[in-house]
Amino acid sequence: MGTPLAGIVSDVYMAANPSIATTNETATNTDSGLWITYKASIHWAWDKRVPVVVQTSPNGTTGWTTVTDYTFEYAGGVIIFNTARISGTNNFVQIASGSYFNLTELDGSHTWSISLKSGVTDTTTFQAPGAYMLNTPTIKSGTVKIDTFRTDGRIAVELGALVAMQLFIDYALNYRWDMLAWIDGLDPKSDVKGVLEQAMSATIAGDCYLRLV
Repeated sequence: MGTPLAGIVSDVYMAANPSIATTNETATNTDSGLWITYKASIHWAWDKRVPVVVQTSPNGTTGWTTVTDYTFEYAGGVIIFNTARISGTNNFVQIASGSYFNLTELDGSHTWSISLKSGVTDTTTFQAPGAYMLNTPTIKSGTVKIDTFRTDGRIAVELGALVAMQLFIDYALNYRWDMLAWIDGLDPKSDVKGVLEQAMSATIAGDCYLRLV
């Protein structure tokens, strides 16, 4: 990724509400048999307002048992278990229930940007080592901005809503940012010497991942 890329290879995909309930979606192991990381086989974007139920099985057919010892990345559909599954005991995995988002291209988009930040509080004390300021990181936040040539209401109907987005660095290679975000702004504009445009903004909802595989 050290080589500059022409922006023309990028793209934007965004979901529309409501999310769609589903059951018993297979999750595939993605770490070559280490049995820790799994990914939903069909849907990558899941609604974090609807908790998923994850189950494991010794053979993928019977003996499904609900488990809770994992972290779930709603933007990506990735399951990361706290400890490795055991082959022949519980290494088959499915998402027994949850709700996914259906993404489509936000056609007409021509610019996107992400801003990720971490709050830092000055916690300098008397006799600080080397007389240097001491800092404590607090909360993280992120925002998204997308410029489009759209003239319809696709974005307007999602104002105040939670959506899933893929901001592609390189669409052909599937390099992208996966995220859930709240749509919090829409700014249409017209220019007599140009074309109609819409600028939208969103606040990242705690799920944002750079995917290069």
